[in-house]
Amino acid sequence: MGAEGKRVFYGADDNASGTATILSVSAVFDSLRQAGVKTRRSMLFVLFSGEEGGLLGSSYFVYNSPIPLPQLVGDLNVDMVGRVDDAHRKKPDYCYLLTNKEGQKLRQIAEQANAQSVKLAINEGGYDTVSDPEQFFYRSDHYNFAKKGVPALFFTNGSHIDYHKITDTADRINYEALAKRATLVFQTAWVLANQDER
Repeated sequence: MGAEGKRVFYGADDNASGTATILSVSAVFDSLRQAGVKTRRSMLFVLFSGEEGGLLGSSYFVYNSPIPLPQLVGDLNVDMVGRVDDAHRKKPDYCYLLTNKEGQKLRQIAEQANAQSVKLAINEGGYDTVSDPEQFFYRSDHYNFAKKGVPALFFTNGSHIDYHKITDTADRINYEALAKRATLVFQTAWVLANQDER
């Protein structure tokens, strides 16, 4: 996340966990492609900077996209997927999926992929786009895509005591939960990239 004087904000969960997930998922797709296993649709893996400063990187992207936005089938955003929030301390096998009305099909695809793979507990209520007091849906890079009409789905573990603190360090990551969420992201992307219809 950066430094403030001598204080280092490591950002292990926010958002090294999401960055590592995207890099890992893209590496798996690349390995499959090299082995001759290709998806039916093209995929674009993008890492944005400037999220904390106002979603700057993703804002620049949507206004300067190398691909016309109407051609994008969806945006899968991964931000903070390496920790466990207080509500799941005893049951860490979960993931919050946040979307709006336009992204409900993406959520259904993720739920289908989840049921066929890692079987994480997925939020039914709370963390929705309208009534969430923290307004999480509006605070990460997928929101710029959603504003432009691109269906968007946000994968996250929710907040925790070390959010935006110097204590957000690698030793506090739950690597088993992180691996399962990364698998869910991969499986969702796989289904999305191989569907018969947009």
